[in-house]
Amino acid sequence: MRAIRLSLVGIVTVCLLAGMSVAVTGQSDTMEPGVTPISGTMRVVSEDDAGERTMLDGRLAYMGEEWTTMMDVDDPRLDGLGRSTHNRFTSPGAPFGPRSLTLYAENDGGSWVGTGHAYQDRFTTGLHYQNVMVGQGDYEGLIAIIALDQPMFGTSFDVSGAIISGGMPPMPEAAPTTFVQPASDG
Repeated sequence: MRAIRLSLVGIVTVCLLAGMSVAVTGQSDTMEPGVTPISGTMRVVSEDDAGERTMLDGRLAYMGEEWTTMMDVDDPRLDGLGRSTHNRFTSPGAPFGPRSLTLYAENDGGSWVGTGHAYQDRFTTGLHYQNVMVGQGDYEGLIAIIALDQPMFGTSFDVSGAIISGGMPPMPEAAPTTFVQPASDG
């Protein structure tokens, strides 16, 4: 079962990347570029599946946790119900550690499919997410980049980010691996 879930995550990630590159090249002639800032909250409606507890790479992992969420932001295109599947590592005796997730959200206008990463460290009491979602239906050609910060575990998440129309610029070449030394003032 875990191999099927991991394969599904891989397929979704590849499809998202392929879809994003098609959207970037295919939409630039038809949609005005723009950035619409968003803010609001997201709450976990239910934790539907605790996932499978296992050891992975010598670390305690929970694979396949499933959540249902409700987003309430100042742009109706991102409002609505969402579903997410999480894989997370934990530290012995504490819930903190990194997470990876896939997500799906929908409302009357369309839907969003995306991926994200999160962490909970030993110095904070909530989770911190960075998600990228690609629009479908009426939201075709849109990309949402959002941050979700939970001030305390079990509370609503503060949401901030943007909906981007007109596509993203192409990814640059890899960053240089050498550094330029600054000129001395002497």
